[in-house]
This record gives sequence, structure tokens and C-alpha cells, in this order.
Amino acid sequence: MNIKKIVAGSVVGVTALLVGLNSYTTVPAGHVKVQTLFGKVVDQPLTEGLHVVNPLKSFDLISTRNDKYESPDLKIPTQDRFNSAGNITVTYRIDGSKGNFIKTNYGTSEEYIDKTLRQHLRSIIRDEGRKLKDSRSLADSNSVTTMQVNAKSRLKDKLEDTGIIIEDVLVQEIKFDTRISAQILKTQQRIQKEQERISQERIAKTNTNIASLEAEAAGNRKREAAKARAFEITSKANAEKEAAITVAQGQAEAIKLIADANIKLSKSLTQAILTKQKLDNEKVLYSKSKGNVPNMIIGDTDLRAIGVPVAWGE
Repeated sequence: MNIKKIVAGSVVGVTALLVGLNSYTTVPAGHVKVQTLFGKVVDQPLTEGLHVVNPLKSFDLISTRNDKYESPDLKIPTQDRFNSAGNITVTYRIDGSKGNFIKTNYGTSEEYIDKTLRQHLRSIIRDEGRKLKDSRSLADSNSVTTMQVNAKSRLKDKLEDTGIIIEDVLVQEIKFDTRISAQILKTQQRIQKEQERISQERIAKTNTNIASLEAEAAGNRKREAAKARAFEITSKANAEKEAAITVAQGQAEAIKLIADANIKLSKSLTQAILTKQKLDNEKVLYSKSKGNVPNMIIGDTDLRAIGVPVAWGE
């Protein structure tokens, strides 16, 4: 009996432990958990955090983070019937509130992506490729951009209300049919040679323009220097001319002033002034004479004095 009780107690203890360990679950950030009980989806998906749950339930983890789906080397047929290929990338995220729908209709999130996004994407990209006249259009960035925009719009419409939110569709790393690759390579080489030729002509033209501009600049410098020298000479000649005119005018004015002064002086020497000057001179001679003698003529003048003339120094 004791052994049976011990075994029974152990079983109960282990069972209780297992039940306790399975009575809660955690959901990491950026995920939801879909709850299943006896194979049936129940309740709403669990969101981030710790949850107390029925230990008999099982859970499927679904990421709601931004993710990407890649389809490498996807064939892209065009109207010329050449099959090129490209790496197609779709960035998307899953709406967590659609977790039960995904689990019920598709199983896991990986199965869901494979059965919906993958199938629609392949069909849409091939259909968009058939709109192009030839494979060489895939080398044109505008054509590729148009394909990406159209594919994104059509894929969003196909997956509407399914829980997949399309962010972008990218068509990258195009691999052309070998025959097209050879044609494109020849075209690129021809374009490259043409660009090199144009570049060389542009360089030559630029060098010619530079030489012409340098010559023109040198001519302008010489012209300006000649103008400056001519201006300097002209200015100096004008200055000398003005100085000569000024001196001549000064001399003429001086002569005129002297002439005017002489005229005024001549006009001022009246007979009365001359007589007075004569008497004054005689008065000086008289003052220098001695004795009482008859009038005498002194030298060649008509000045006369009474007495004997004496030396001027006495």
C-alpha cells in the first residue's frame, strides 16, 4: 500500500508540475500566438507579453515584423520570346489580427506565404514581362520601375483582406538571354565608343576655347596697356601745354601790369612835379656850397649854386 501511495503521489506531483509549467506562455515582441485546442483554433491570438493559458492548448508563433520574400532567378518572358531572369524581392508584414484566419486556412505562416504571395507574385511578374516588346527593355530603368509599380499594385489587390500587407516589390539583378546579352554588350560598346569620341571632341573644343580666350585676354591686356600709356602721354602733354599757357598768360599779365604802371607813372610826372624835383635838387646843391660867388654851371646840368662847389662827401 505504501508503495502504491508513493507512486500515485509521484504521478500526481509530476502531473501537477507539468500542468503548472504549461499554464502560462510568453509572446516575444513583434509576434502573435495562435491558440489551438484539440486541433481547433480557439480564442483570439495572444499578443506580446506573459499569458496564463490552458495547459492543454498548443500555440503557433507568427511574426508581425517587417519581412521579405525573395524569388531568385525568376523567369521574365517578353514579347520577343527570349527568357531573361531577375531576382524578385517583396517586402511585407503580416497583420497579427489575421492569425486565426491564416492558421485555419493555410497552416503555418511559411505555408501561408508560399501558397499566396509566392504564387501571385510569380504570375504577376511574368505577365508584366510579356508587356515588354523585347528583353532589352529590362535594361531600361524606366521600364523596370513601371514593372515594379504595377506588380506592387496588383499584388496588393490580390492579397487584400488576407493579412499580408505589401510594402514594396523590387526587380533586381536582371540576367539576360545569352543572345540578348551579346547584343546589349555590342550596343553598350558602341555607345561607349561614341561617348568617348564625343568626350574627346568636347575636350578638344574646350582646349581651343581656352586658347582663344587666353589669346583674347592677352590682346585685351595689351590694348589696355596701350590705352593707359596713351592716356599717360596725353595727360602729360596736356599738363605741359596748360603750364606753358599759364606761364605765357602770367608773363603777358606781368608785361601788361608793367606797361600800365609806366603809363600811370608817365601820366603822373606833370611839369609841376618835374619843376619841384629840380628845385629840390638845387636846394641840396646850395646846402653844400660855400661863399658868395656868381652862379656857376655844375657839370653838364643846368643846376646852379652860389659859392664854390664842394665835394659831396663834405
